[in-house]
Amino acid sequence: MKNTLFEERRTVFHQMDPLFKLAWGTLMMIWVLYLAVPQFQLVLFIVLLTIAWVFAGINPIQLIKPVRAFITLGVFMVIFQALFARGEIVLWRWGALRVTQEGLLAGLTVGMRLILIVCISMILAITTDPRLLVAALIRYLKMPYRLAYALFATLRFLPLMRNDAVVILEAQTIRGARIDRSLWARVRQFVTLLVPLIASGIRQASQSAIALDSRAFGYLPVRSSLTKVSIRKRGPILFFITLAAFIAYVVFIGQSAVRWMY
Repeated sequence: MKNTLFEERRTVFHQMDPLFKLAWGTLMMIWVLYLAVPQFQLVLFIVLLTIAWVFAGINPIQLIKPVRAFITLGVFMVIFQALFARGEIVLWRWGALRVTQEGLLAGLTVGMRLILIVCISMILAITTDPRLLVAALIRYLKMPYRLAYALFATLRFLPLMRNDAVVILEAQTIRGARIDRSLWARVRQFVTLLVPLIASGIRQASQSAIALDSRAFGYLPVRSSLTKVSIRKRGPILFFITLAAFIAYVVFIGQSAVRWMY
């Protein structure tokens, strides 16, 4: 059972140092928040799929699968914004309800932002070893190792909880639970997973705390590490190329398209 989403491969992204990879991901998320035109968001989505396929060895299907869980939320955002956001151009009206062009574009923008942020996060999670990321944060950014371990534990426990959810669903199926693909059935299924997942998370956290106490974790102000990490050229090159592209977009295309709030 894998404890993280990281997959060991020999690609450009896998061989980049974690710090500049994290900086690249942060810059891409800033770009996503800056974009307010659905057409440009769709282009950026295609660019992300291409980058993941060519430079990270991630099949587009593998990247799109985790996004499916957020498509329903994105559709809800589109409907909510279309019905309740203010606008002058009315596309559809039924009694007190109306759909405006401005609201529909706002909903598409918010939904695409969510999908793009999930894609960027998945690229980082699949190509970044959490141990190297923690070691880089401690060495280069001088982050306290207690805080760095908290970050590592977060990255580690989320896949574990996902695996626990799969085990619980399989156990329910074996016991004759009815499988229904409707939205309401999925909501009820999610509710039934909450209690066992919370109990499993508390148990795992307790076990980790006992293991840390038995090893006197946090006793010394400085902690040694066997994991070595170094800054490679390809990381800064990719980051500054992306930064130049973002600045060019802001200067030549995107200044009049910024919408932070709706």
